Amino acid sequence: MNLIERYEVGPTGALASRHTSQVIRAAEDGVTAYFFNHEPDAASIEVLHGGRLGKRYEYGGGLLGVEIMLCDPLDRSDVALLEYRTAFSPDSSRAMEVRRPAFARAENVSLSVRFAGERRPLKAWTCVWDDPLGEQPVKEESVGPGGGSLYRFLPYIEETVVGFRWQ
Repeated sequence: MNLIERYEVGPTGALASRHTSQVIRAAEDGVTAYFFNHEPDAASIEVLHGGRLGKRYEYGGGLLGVEIMLCDPLDRSDVALLEYRTAFSPDSSRAMEVRRPAFARAENVSLSVRFAGERRPLKAWTCVWDDPLGEQPVKEESVGPGGGSLYRFLPYIEETVVGFRWQ
């Protein structure tokens, strides 16, 4: 359902953190976990509300994910609020993009990237990729980094990958 995702790029240009808050709705009875896809250079993931970390997975030729085990099982149409934070190693390589895959439908999607310090992009684009590991976006639109941040609202996303890239 609703998805709010905030990224922070540190003063060195490396991705520092990703904070996610979302409301999920069960498509069937007995849902006990939410699967979170994450970047390979994630140093830690902390569940702040709605569950606890479960099993970690590597799949699909380089994709990584972790189960967030829900506090209580959900029956069909039940909702739960999840909030979690991903921290990245300070010595991560310089970030030039962020991507958010969506396999199931997410509505009221709010994505932002904040650039800390003086290192800010000269050019930036909102992008759509057809694959989480795809090299080139299938669609991109130029945006200006106003006030050291990028922002995009989408009414919904489904079976896609959206995000930003910058120079």
